[in-house]
Amino acid sequence: MYTGRDFKSREDLASCVEGGMKVTVFQSRKTKFFTHAKCPQNGIVSIQGPHITVTPEDYKTGHEKNKVCHHSWFTQVRLENGIIKEVL
Repeated sequence: MYTGRDFKSREDLASCVEGGMKVTVFQSRKTKFFTHAKCPQNGIVSIQGPHITVTPEDYKTGHEKNKVCHHSWFTQVRLENGIIKEVL
């Protein structure tokens, strides 16, 4: 899962949440195993970032076979009504 805003680090996310910013999460529609999964509204979930942008050109060149994961941070968060309340 990803955050609604593209945070470059876990620390940026944590400081915004602690500062009162309302941050949501979403599940990428391009994920093979979770294509139709809905995001939970409450509980603890794992998220990653920053977002990976895939262009139509990437699909033509077979990026999925050669691309290394560009996520530089992973964390768990506690959700309440779809809003991140705490970065764990």
